[in-house]
Amino acid sequence: MQYITIKPSPVLDPKLGFSAELSDFISVTLRKGGGTRGSAAELLLHPFIQKYASVDRKHLRRWIKSVI
Repeated sequence: MQYITIKPSPVLDPKLGFSAELSDFISVTLRKGGGTRGSAAELLLHPFIQKYASVDRKHLRRWIKSVI
């Protein structure tokens, strides 16, 4: 637990092909400072989530199964 609280939050390496939207979403969800991380409702409004809000859940389930 100390490691998590002391070390900086991980970031996605843009050299690995992660989009700016995904990188920002991950950084927002991993903020450690009190009150700086968005609520679940706020995170659902993030541009990365909104970009895929209209994706059919059937396709999303199939994709998730393919990556785990």
